[in-house]
Amino acid sequence: MKKLNKKRLCLYTPPLPDNTSMLDTIELAETLGLGGIELMNFCRELKTPDIDGAARLFNAAKEKDLYVPCLTVNSDIPTSPDEAVETLKKYADICAAFGIKYLHHTIAKDFHCYDISDIEINRRFEVCIPAVKQVCEYANSINVSILTENQGFVFNGVSNMRRLYERTGGKIGFIADTGNTLFLDEKPEKFIKEFKDKVYHVHIKDYKIADGDDPDEPIYISRGGMRFTDAEIGTGIIPLDRVINTLNDINYRGMFSLEFNGVKDCEEIKRVLKRITE
Repeated sequence: MKKLNKKRLCLYTPPLPDNTSMLDTIELAETLGLGGIELMNFCRELKTPDIDGAARLFNAAKEKDLYVPCLTVNSDIPTSPDEAVETLKKYADICAAFGIKYLHHTIAKDFHCYDISDIEINRRFEVCIPAVKQVCEYANSINVSILTENQGFVFNGVSNMRRLYERTGGKIGFIADTGNTLFLDEKPEKFIKEFKDKVYHVHIKDYKIADGDDPDEPIYISRGGMRFTDAEIGTGIIPLDRVINTLNDINYRGMFSLEFNGVKDCEEIKRVLKRITE
């Protein structure tokens, strides 16, 4: 497997349980020798756009010499577009206050609608595009750039993400998630090549074929009917070697966030680092 320099790795690990302090994740990133931390609103300090909570996290990361490439906000614009826009603007203000270059936000929560109709996809585009444009324009006015990742069944895949990019007037950039293209039965390399000039950050994630109905494992179904579930990075079906080669081919020089579905076991993180780092 291709090896990555630890200093190009960020820890992107939603703390478990949800009310855990992200200060623990920052401490873990330093202990592991990583180069950065991706702040997120899953933790208690940033569940709301609180400038004081953000300051504590940013300063803690800075003291440990951890780079913060972006702030991630888990949003669902179709549920309440106006409220989502105002909340995301406040998170953009946090980025501007601490010199965080990118605000990354999700657009819609749709991990379990593999049979979604084209009519519903179009409806979500019509609801979400004006909101995303408002957030982009506001963020750009305060020198913050908006990123979104390929995710779920609507805002994912080359065709729909090209549509998103064009409908927002080219104001949005992308995080390439190495696993999420599976939802639309596409290869991650295809997405990276298509948006090679607009990929500013990478989430490293892995999935495996689901071979049972373990109630403790989330089961996803791709557009084409493939059943899959979470996997330890480097042990699943995502061709990480090819993905990293493709990123090298497009001269990608950004950071990589290791995406775990919660800190289940610190030993898992150590195994992954041993597997993928120099």
